[in-house]
Amino acid sequence: MKVGDIAKDAAPGLWHYVRKNHKTERFVGKKVVPLGKPAQELIVPYLENKAAEQFVFNPQTAQTERNAEKRANRKTKIIPSQAARDAERAMKPSRYSESYNECSYRLAIAHAIKKANRQLPDAEQIPH
Repeated sequence: MKVGDIAKDAAPGLWHYVRKNHKTERFVGKKVVPLGKPAQELIVPYLENKAAEQFVFNPQTAQTERNAEKRANRKTKIIPSQAARDAERAMKPSRYSESYNECSYRLAIAHAIKKANRQLPDAEQIPH
């Protein structure tokens, strides 16, 4: 989903996400997904400071946020060799792409399930 694919002026208070390419487009026409107020409230933080051609959800950003959370919850100091490795990794290009694909969706769902299961009792655990 790209920022430019979201039509905010379709109707007052209603946004539409128009998919550019869809496998059934030749049979049913363009795929239009209405985005009501709850969906808009969830999406708005991801739209800030992004151009129309950028993706709304980005695996690079998600991984950066996950790493920052892990770093903030760390119990021990970072040892110098780890800091040196972090500096080396920062010089290399990211191994995560700009958009989600089949594999990255699977990993994102696995991360979400793992995070949710930490807070749920054993009887309510979400299966992998």
